[in-house]
Amino acid sequence: MNEPNEPNEPNEPNEPNEPNELNELSESSVLNELSAPNETNEPTALAERRIREPEGLVNFRDLGGLRAGATTVRPGVLCRSAGLASLTGAGIAALRDGVALVADLRSEHEAQAAPATAHPVTVRLPLLDGDALAMARVPTLDEVYTNLLDTAGRTFVRVARLVAETDGAVLVHCTAGKDRTGLAVALLLDAVGADRDAVVADYALSEDRLAGAWSDRMTASVRAMGVEVTPGIEALITRSPAPVMARTLALLDSGHGGAVPYLTAHGLDEDTLDRLRERLLNHA
Repeated sequence: MNEPNEPNEPNEPNEPNEPNELNELSESSVLNELSAPNETNEPTALAERRIREPEGLVNFRDLGGLRAGATTVRPGVLCRSAGLASLTGAGIAALRDGVALVADLRSEHEAQAAPATAHPVTVRLPLLDGDALAMARVPTLDEVYTNLLDTAGRTFVRVARLVAETDGAVLVHCTAGKDRTGLAVALLLDAVGADRDAVVADYALSEDRLAGAWSDRMTASVRAMGVEVTPGIEALITRSPAPVMARTLALLDSGHGGAVPYLTAHGLDEDTLDRLRERLLNHA
């Protein structure tokens, strides 16, 4: 589902000669730069502290602290958010200081409307180029997530690889930060053993965090396109009901055997999975 484009808000200009995004660079070259060996073999300071919410960024959270059996998810490694256009100048500075890499899951259309200029190390992984609002029948959230599981496995593996191999925090985002981002994050968390109820609860947080000004602005932009905001469209834009993610993860179990077999079937190797666990989980 392409969500309506988030209106651009004024940001501070980029520093001279600094790249805006890394579309022209290979993903492997980005990882080579960001995963240089740590001579002390100790976790970096960047990955040991919780990333604070950058000013102006909607639906942001550092996923550190989520339960994972006898341990928890490590702070300062995996973050999620809505689109970055709302960042203030101070927010951009905080994002660049606290986050090593941004994984942008927005479609090409969305990225053209609001170019990824907030962080100099941005990897574009477009998902859902089709426009759900233009379809004869608007899909449900369950259908959107089922379609993503059926078609986006290799992209989810690329997200996993970025998180596993980047030395520092990775921010995953789309436009709302709840559907493409929500499923990508849920797959990674499930793959490393995060508690299912914690994964589902984190997904459900997005609805409250998008409520108010962001949701009002997005529904207004849909109306401005001449589209009636039906309950189904409102759900696509603004809702993240816990039962939807619970059903999606149950479907993942029944159809693929869980997140690990699913990601493995789409190209995730055992070494990268081990590194993902090492990065994401606190270890005694």
